[in-house]
Amino acid sequence: MAEAALATHRELGLRDLSRVDVILSNDGVVNVLDINVAPGLTEVSLFPQAVAAAGLELGDLYREILSGAVGR
Repeated sequence: MAEAALATHRELGLRDLSRVDVILSNDGVVNVLDINVAPGLTEVSLFPQAVAAAGLELGDLYREILSGAVGR
């Protein structure tokens, strides 16, 4: 599912940040439901929760995203 989400992000030419919502069908097919290029960033939003679940620090990730954008 993560690979499908990342492939969707790249295929659409997105940069830096997006949230791709997917669902796994009963027969094992990953279906993309939605792509959000401005996901919620509050403590109760899904993006910060996913960052925490990945073992990352939200502030560090934001700094990395900002640094990459400024570098362009």
